[in-house]
Amino acid sequence: MDTASTLMGLGLMFIFMAPIGFLLFNQSFEAKKSAKKMAFLAAQHKLKLDEIDSISGISIGMDRNSRRILFLGSQKSVVVDPKKYGEVVLIKTDDEGQLISDLDRTRKISLQFNGKNGTTEQLVFYSEEKDPVTQKSDRLELALKWKKLCSNIC
Repeated sequence: MDTASTLMGLGLMFIFMAPIGFLLFNQSFEAKKSAKKMAFLAAQHKLKLDEIDSISGISIGMDRNSRRILFLGSQKSVVVDPKKYGEVVLIKTDDEGQLISDLDRTRKISLQFNGKNGTTEQLVFYSEEKDPVTQKSDRLELALKWKKLCSNIC
């Protein structure tokens, strides 16, 4: 009877621990895949990334020598030269696209680079349609950090 109870307990433990192990493995695999893609794109654009941040689905890095930023989002990769822009603005918008300050109503978080000649470039850090709501504050902190870094360059 003790052997049967032990085996049943171990079986139940395995059943409940296997999904957690799978999620951890999958998260590690996605992080490695993102790092490889960032390294490939950096080499392709002749960048040596000194500072890199990554949150599931987003990777961003900066080459301090050339002062360029490589952003790898869910849909595209962008190389931005902040020196070409006059200012960097953190934008939080709601459902209608109106600028807001309330994080709970925020539907999109992005950094917008405004050029002196009217050109703009936008890096989307959070979009409610594509990203989990639980990461909204983490992505906002990441966007604030990179706004500060980019503002020092502009």
